Amino acid sequence: MDSFLWRGIYFATTLLLNICIVRIYEASQSGWIYFISNNFYLVLLIGGLSLDSSVTYFSASKQISHSKLALFSLTWPLLVSFFSMLCTGFLIYNNYISSDYIFLLVAGAAYTLGISMTNFFTSLFYARHNFAMPNIYMSIVNICIIILIPFFAKGYWGLNKHQFLYIYFIQFIIQGVGLAFIYLKNCAPIQGLQYPNSDEYKKLFRFAFIALSANIAYYLIYRIDYLFVEAWCSAKSLGNYVQASKMGQFLLIFPSIISSTVYPHSAKENNPKLVKFILQMLNLFCVLYLFIFMVSYFVSHPLFVWIYGGTFDEMYLPFIILIPGILFLSMHTIMAAYFGGKNKPFYNVISTSIGLVVVVIGDLFLIKPFGIAGAAFVSTLGYTTSFCVSLYLFFKITGSGFSDIFSSDTFKLRTYTSFFNSSSSSN
Repeated sequence: MDSFLWRGIYFATTLLLNICIVRIYEASQSGWIYFISNNFYLVLLIGGLSLDSSVTYFSASKQISHSKLALFSLTWPLLVSFFSMLCTGFLIYNNYISSDYIFLLVAGAAYTLGISMTNFFTSLFYARHNFAMPNIYMSIVNICIIILIPFFAKGYWGLNKHQFLYIYFIQFIIQGVGLAFIYLKNCAPIQGLQYPNSDEYKKLFRFAFIALSANIAYYLIYRIDYLFVEAWCSAKSLGNYVQASKMGQFLLIFPSIISSTVYPHSAKENNPKLVKFILQMLNLFCVLYLFIFMVSYFVSHPLFVWIYGGTFDEMYLPFIILIPGILFLSMHTIMAAYFGGKNKPFYNVISTSIGLVVVVIGDLFLIKPFGIAGAAFVSTLGYTTSFCVSLYLFFKITGSGFSDIFSSDTFKLRTYTSFFNSSSSSN
C-alpha cells in the first residue's frame, strides 16, 4: 500500500508535468522532445547494461551488501553519461546532427546520468521496501519544475521556452543526485562504502546481461514504432501518437507499482501466496481495463483536446486501439517481475522477443497505409503475443492454470488485499 500511495503521487505529478509541456510546445515540438528523449533512453539502456535490475535482485536477496551496491550505483551512472556524450559527439562529427550541438550534449548527458542514478537508487530503496522517501523527493522536484514553467512560457525576466528545455533535462540530474544523497545519508554511510569483490561483480554482470536482452526487447517492442511513425507520418501525427502512447504508459502505473512489490518478494522467498496474488491480479486487470475502455470510448476525444490542446485531435483512435494491448502488456509486466525475481530473466527475453518480431513485421506493412492507427494496432498485436508466451511460461514454472485465474474467490476484495496484509505483518 506504501507503493500505491507514494508512487501514485509521483506519477500524478509526472502526468501534470507532461501536460504542461505539451500545452506549451504543442503536438509537433513536444513530439520532438519526447522523440529525442526516447533516443537518449536507448543509449541509457545499452550503456547501463540493465545493472539496476541486477542491483535490485542482489539487494533484495541480500547476496551482496547494500554498502557495496551503493558505491557501485554511484560510479556506473557516470560511465553511462560519458558514453552518452561519446555517442552524441560521434553523431555530430559524422554530420548526423546539424544543429543544437550544445543542447543535445547537455540534454543527453543530463538525461542518462540522472535517470541512471535514479534507477539505481530507487531500486535500492524499493529492495528495502521504502517507497515513501524516493517518491516524495521526486514529486517535490516535479512540482518545483511545474511552478517554474509559467515564467519561461510567458517570457518573464527575459526567459524563453528554449531555455526551459535545459531546465527540463537538468532536473533529471537533480532527482538522481538527490536520491543518492538521501540513500547514503540514511541507509549506507559513506565511511562504510566499498566496491564489490570479483565474484560479486561476476554475479552482477551475469544477471545484468540477460536482463539487458529482455529490457532491449521490451524497449523495442514498446518504442520502435516511434521510428516508423517519425519516418512515414507528419510531425503532428508523431506528437499525437507519442502522447497516445504516453497515456498508455500512465495506464501501466498500476501494474508497475505491483511489479515493484512482486520483484523483491519473489527474489527473497518462496511464497505460494505470491503466485495466487499474481493470478488474481490478472483477473482484476481484465475487469479494470474493460471499464477504462468503455469510459475512454465515450469521453477521451473531447477530454484529450481539452487537456492537451487543439493540435492533439488525432490521439483518440490510436489510444482506443492501444487499450487492449495495454491490458496484455500490464499482465505481461507482472509476470516479468516474477521471472526476474526468480532469477529467470531469460523467460522475459523469449516472450518479449517473439512479440517484437510481430511488431516489426506489422509496422513495415501497416504504418504507411494506415498511419498511427496502424501503428497502434500492430503494438496491441505484439503486446498480446508477448503476454500469451509469458502466461504459458508462468503456468509451466508455477504449476497453475486458467482455472486458478477464474477461481470462485477472485472477485472478493479481501483476496486482493491479503497479500499486502500478510506482507505487512511479516515485516
